Amino acid sequence: MGLRLCLACALGGVAGASEEPDPPRVLLAVEAGMRSGSFAWKSGDDGTANPPFSAGWSDLRVATAGLRLSEAPGRPIALRLALTHGWVVQGDSHQSGFESGTGEEVYRSENDGGGGWTADGSVDAGITWMSPAGRWQCTPLLGFQDHVQHLRQRDGDQTIPDTGPYEGLDSTFDAEWFGPRAGIEVGYRWDAGTRLRVLGNMALLWYRAHADWNLRSDLDHPESYTQDGHGFGWRMEAVLDLPSSSRWLWSLRLAWDGMRVTNGSDRIRVATGPDMSADLASVEDDAWSFALSAGVRL
Repeated sequence: MGLRLCLACALGGVAGASEEPDPPRVLLAVEAGMRSGSFAWKSGDDGTANPPFSAGWSDLRVATAGLRLSEAPGRPIALRLALTHGWVVQGDSHQSGFESGTGEEVYRSENDGGGGWTADGSVDAGITWMSPAGRWQCTPLLGFQDHVQHLRQRDGDQTIPDTGPYEGLDSTFDAEWFGPRAGIEVGYRWDAGTRLRVLGNMALLWYRAHADWNLRSDLDHPESYTQDGHGFGWRMEAVLDLPSSSRWLWSLRLAWDGMRVTNGSDRIRVATGPDMSADLASVEDDAWSFALSAGVRL
């Protein structure tokens, strides 16, 4: 009797030890990457097609680092948080002035556009539907995004009229785009756990910005221009998840982002007189980005 009882306890202990642990609930990942993009705006007088002033940044190279928190693969409830900071390591910029009414470019400077920074944050939630075999997944998502950019103009070179380099240029432009978004993600998983996900979303955005043109003594400082508007944005993203073990996961991410202002105003803050206002003819931001992340299932 005692021997049978000991044997039963031992077998029970082995059975208890063989119970599977709870599956991971969340995935915490750190990532690093590079973003390449451009940003430009034009103001118009009385909403005409001939803008009196424009500024832009092109060939921006932004080194990025970020943190992501999401549901572990296979979980039915999707909840995702992403935070990214970027350093503008390279870029070109320009400022142009136009003849009112004719649109003739009467002033242009070519400048160094590096040295700024960017910051991004987003949160999304949704429910994942899986195919019976668990290979295909579909996740509608609702969320909110916020994009901030601090851009600089230095080392000015005036090309229209062609007077050459000028010293002291160190102007800044700060812009923020924020608003709700909705999208959908479709994914496919192979036998080894490798997974490909494709995501697309659209956002309804509000836009606000201010500039400090440091060499303009006729304008206020630190806010020489202020801008407000609203528009839309989009994001297309492809992610390849590569598990290296039951706990660790590598991910490759390629994304295309775009943002547009469809209705806005530009206020010029004059130092010695009343402010002047104009419509924003356009504001455009486009970027391609690539990132590699390492995640741990918790």
